[in-house]
Amino acid sequence: MCQLYNADCTYEAAYRRGKHVRPSGSESHHRLSGSAPPAVAAARPATIAISATNGQLADVDNDVPDGAVGQSSAFVFLKRAWDRFHLREDRYATSLTLHVPQSDEQTSIFSYGDKAFHGANSQSCALPPSTQAEELFALYFDFAMPTYRFLHRQTAARWLEGMLVDQGREHQAGGSTTGQRAIIWLIMATSVLFKHASNLPRQYTLTRSADVAEGYLAAAKHELSCERGRPKLESVQARLAMCLYLLHASRPTTAWYDFGTTVQLAFVLGLHRDAKDINVADVVTQECRKRTFWALTTLDTYMSVLLGRPNLINDRDISQDFPRSIDDEHLLEAQVSLTVGDCVIQASICHAKLARITKTAAQNQMRMESSENGRLHAAIEVTGQLRAWRAELPAILSGVVQPSSLIPIFRRQTVVLQLAYSHARMLVTRPLLLLDSRDSPSVRVQISSCLEAAVATLDALSSWADDGTSFAAFWLTQYVAFNAVSIIYVYIIQARCDAGKLEDTDTNVEDLLRKASKVQKYFEEVAALNAPSLRYYAVLQELQRAVESALQETSQSDEQMPPGTLDNDVFMPNSRPSNLADGLDLDFWLQLDSFPFCKYTIPSYMPWNDYFT
Repeated sequence: MCQLYNADCTYEAAYRRGKHVRPSGSESHHRLSGSAPPAVAAARPATIAISATNGQLADVDNDVPDGAVGQSSAFVFLKRAWDRFHLREDRYATSLTLHVPQSDEQTSIFSYGDKAFHGANSQSCALPPSTQAEELFALYFDFAMPTYRFLHRQTAARWLEGMLVDQGREHQAGGSTTGQRAIIWLIMATSVLFKHASNLPRQYTLTRSADVAEGYLAAAKHELSCERGRPKLESVQARLAMCLYLLHASRPTTAWYDFGTTVQLAFVLGLHRDAKDINVADVVTQECRKRTFWALTTLDTYMSVLLGRPNLINDRDISQDFPRSIDDEHLLEAQVSLTVGDCVIQASICHAKLARITKTAAQNQMRMESSENGRLHAAIEVTGQLRAWRAELPAILSGVVQPSSLIPIFRRQTVVLQLAYSHARMLVTRPLLLLDSRDSPSVRVQISSCLEAAVATLDALSSWADDGTSFAAFWLTQYVAFNAVSIIYVYIIQARCDAGKLEDTDTNVEDLLRKASKVQKYFEEVAALNAPSLRYYAVLQELQRAVESALQETSQSDEQMPPGTLDNDVFMPNSRPSNLADGLDLDFWLQLDSFPFCKYTIPSYMPWNDYFT
């Protein structure tokens, strides 16, 4: 426009895209298309590409945002991690037993980037013998679903009993609905994954348990495909159970689309409305409606944060009450009253309340302008809400009672809530790691809270791993661990750039690196079993390289760093770690969240989307 009207144009708008990137020398200068007149070249975006093999800039016509170019930018960091993921994926595909991602022409848009389905035959699938089926059923309620408790256990047990009886008959009695049968198949499938999670071999191989679970999944999908007529509560519950299974089985894209249908069915049934607006006959159905809806809203929060996408459920549309603190067996009594003492459903209620705080915080971060004061005030406000939430926890779930002394279900619930609480603290405070005013006392308090939550997460996960628990089936645990490790690495990079503040901190840097590297190693061990973990590991490797580079450049580094734990044979030759901190803006974490779950395309809201397509 300036050239068209022969006008003298100047840029007077305030710079609001994070830190200014310092010039890094002639080799990082943007190269402009040689045939364009100077005025035209100055008015259009620089043409840039990154070569992952040598770290140099090359000519590719692309609309790259201000401050997102050069060796120090988050854009370059994500691109290098992206390329590293593909190289590592090829390595696994040739040397390991792994389901290689299909080509674009073979993959549905609704499963793009997910682990491939096994193609199990639903017709040949049968329930396990009665004793084993009951064991898997108990595992589902006692371990696999500590806070997503949307099913009534005694009612589901009757469905299982009926299916086991029918399976032994030539002609089925037909007493259960398709939704009820689908729920039982999904209980079996999910339990099989969790039953074998702690016994997975340390090699990168797929176990037979995955094939068994896929067969049960195929049977559930077949049942739901036969569903006819008016939707029922079981229609929503079955699809919610399927979404959770898909997440555990490394299929977040399929889960995301299926979840959309599930939410729509919930709205059709009015699950989001208060019970007084709906004519519901029995107490079990009343409470299961509440439990199902709040399980949906909890999952909506974490899928949104996990994938970096908007929520599907708007809190302003909700008038539904939280479930009552009544255990399943007491719902069948003639006179239903609140459970006295410890109640299993309390953890679900607490998790739903925490998820609402997390959802609001995540939404505010997406909408907020890159204002340092705004980020700080939001963090202070939400951390206050989180402290209030924790203060209201029942004693048995608060960590006051030693988890080892609890029965298995309360132990699992305590661990899940502690991880969810640490995740919320990290989510709220991690943007402050990138503020220019990190020396401010109020900012340092929040950064300390962020580090404390990250370290607590790493310690908990290390303890699990030492006990033999695998990451393979825990989709949210992997995401929280990814947050914790990346926060440690970014903190060290930023502290190194703060003119020697690294050695002044009370936190032992070597201890932080040791904890982060240990958990990162667990990602490597499950990488071939789990596509999101593979991408997590690629991103964390790039951050780890940037940390080592930052530490080596400090003027105080008289001692040599301990030998790195990098898997050197997967790194591209001649690649150089960048001075990452110079290009990190306040939206870096939002970009980083989405990245591991993208296959070959970056989400459309990211400004460099076209570069990867």
